[in-house]
Amino acid sequence: GESPAPSPSSAFERDFATIKEGCDAILRAIREVDEAALPTVPPPKPAKGQKTKLRMEGSGVAGIKGSKESRDAAAKAAGIKQPMTAFFIFSQEQRAMLIERRPELRTNISAVGKLMGERWRKMSDEEKFPYAIKAEEARREYEIAATKAEEEAHAAAKAREEAEMAALAQERADAEAKKAEAAAALEREMAEAAEKGIILQVYGAGRKPRKPNQSSLKSHKRRHFRMHPKGIGIVCARPEGLPPGTYIQDYLGELYSPWRWFERQDAIKKREPDKELPDFFNITLERPAEDAAGHDVLFVEAAHRCTFASRLSHSCAPNCQTVGVAVADQTDQNLDQNLGQNNLDQTADPPRTKLSIAQYTTRHVSYGEELCWNYSCVTESEKEYRAAICLCSSTTCKGAFLDYAGSSAFTAVMNVRHNFLDRNALLIRACSEPLTAADRARLATAGIKSAALTMPGERTPSGERVECPEWLIKWASLTLEYIEMEKELLPAALTAKPIDGIVYDAGFAAATAAGVVATRISNLVVTLDKIKYVMRQPGQNRAPFLRHLSDGEVVDHMLGDILKRAADTFARRVGVKAGLPFFGGRGARNSGAEAKMPAAVGQREGDAMRFILGVLAKPPREFTPREASQTLEACSRKIRELGAVHCAMADLLLLYARTTHWCTPEAYTGFQSPPVRLVPLPKDKLGRRDRRLKDANDGGDAEGTTVQIP
Repeated sequence: GESPAPSPSSAFERDFATIKEGCDAILRAIREVDEAALPTVPPPKPAKGQKTKLRMEGSGVAGIKGSKESRDAAAKAAGIKQPMTAFFIFSQEQRAMLIERRPELRTNISAVGKLMGERWRKMSDEEKFPYAIKAEEARREYEIAATKAEEEAHAAAKAREEAEMAALAQERADAEAKKAEAAAALEREMAEAAEKGIILQVYGAGRKPRKPNQSSLKSHKRRHFRMHPKGIGIVCARPEGLPPGTYIQDYLGELYSPWRWFERQDAIKKREPDKELPDFFNITLERPAEDAAGHDVLFVEAAHRCTFASRLSHSCAPNCQTVGVAVADQTDQNLDQNLGQNNLDQTADPPRTKLSIAQYTTRHVSYGEELCWNYSCVTESEKEYRAAICLCSSTTCKGAFLDYAGSSAFTAVMNVRHNFLDRNALLIRACSEPLTAADRARLATAGIKSAALTMPGERTPSGERVECPEWLIKWASLTLEYIEMEKELLPAALTAKPIDGIVYDAGFAAATAAGVVATRISNLVVTLDKIKYVMRQPGQNRAPFLRHLSDGEVVDHMLGDILKRAADTFARRVGVKAGLPFFGGRGARNSGAEAKMPAAVGQREGDAMRFILGVLAKPPREFTPREASQTLEACSRKIRELGAVHCAMADLLLLYARTTHWCTPEAYTGFQSPPVRLVPLPKDKLGRRDRRLKDANDGGDAEGTTVQIP
């Protein structure tokens, strides 16, 4: 007997054997379907709004015959109205008399209905009895008419069904006759060919005979089973393959500054609000931190003007990698001189360089193997993350070709050390604390230098570049201080317990923390670019984003705004429907201890209301900020004494009373950016003719779309 095949000894061999077995099963199924000539093309979908079931075609047939659903459907199709209830019969009779007595109600349908309802509720059962008799008679008449309509509808439906079955049987008979006629013609043709010494072969039922030297693959129409496609990809065409470190191509495209890039993304979402995923042809070109000007970011859009490098697919186990490289500027006049001196002359000016993105192989790529790289993209949209299904099929596949910024790895430390209150406190510090040498040193160490901290296109009279406002540089330093702290704390947080189903070891946690820090620094530079774009608008205010309130503004806000709104809410809650205006507002004669309360207000609530009114009766200028805080806290105690029902208001007043720093945003001048012009990709131009007609009617451009960003 045959010896059994050896069992796979490694995980790779087991995975390969499983994949091979599945592929063999698919190919075997395709061959069986082809040999049986079975149709595999699905029937066309019905047009929108078209119904295929008989009971949905307006025939009046629905549900089981004899049921209420069936009778009601038949009655509706026959135009038979539902019977009126006793109340509606009463309303129909009384409405005419009511309108005759009160003509002003002729157009006020809601008022008439309300009066009819009130009268009906006041009537006794004896008074309602005649209308109940009339309603029962109407119901019986409806049942008789509906039953008759149901019988007619079912009879008509049965007749239509029999006609359709007869037509279908005739269609099948005609098809069989044509098939028999074609088979007879085929036999005659083969017999004639045999007489001439020609042997013909037939591939597939009903196919025309072909000569043996013709390809059977071309003579048989292949029936395909659809599998999820990855899209366009690049494969290795070199027979000997590509060794590790082979240069593939430069990643070229249109360059956008961060502020313009995100305006472009907003415009795309505005034009295509239902699109689940954007087109991922872009990449970031980052100036290295070691550069004299420091870290900076540009976005490369490779959707239109590009090389084939942008068409490589994503893989969680890639064989290629993108690398930022410095390329000598061929237009530099010193280039030839420097190269000729072999760079031995230290006095010569160094050649200028340009930054570019190149792709290289990271391992040997075999002939026919697809070239892939890891996109390493991070999204803040959970919807995009869930729609970004990875199809790389590698054993280390993460399931998505995007990373989610809201995942636990990105927020394990942030949720505790950099939440909403922490970020606002950091902004207040940046707007109030001076910029120090330590701040500048921290930024320079992280590579955030002149490229990120100066205003583009602005120079002093002496020719030096203009720095960003000091408060903005201070904010960048304080944000970087948190990023450094997160880098230290994140590995321990990741290894403490599994996060999102992933168990981190020390090395993996450190690598993840480094990736998070790199993303944070890149996002910081992008945010600085957006703020600088706003700051450099003509006549724009460059003062700190937040300013501290003066003592007078603090008192007026606490007593003239917060306490006044609290008093109005409290008054309505305890029974004063008109709220604070009932007492005449600030300084009114009935405000304070002598204020009179409505009868619905209890004694304790009235005392608390009089206390608050007494505070509001005094001018704010009589209070200092400390006295205003003490007054708010006293009002909080008065309200808290009334019980748990008022504890939320008491807590809010206490929160405001113990607030020590008050600030308000500065006023900045609004502006409008230049329009964003969008040109669809070729794959998005399938409906271009329809869009051209629409754009022509709207006065727009058929090939591109211009979107205005406020």
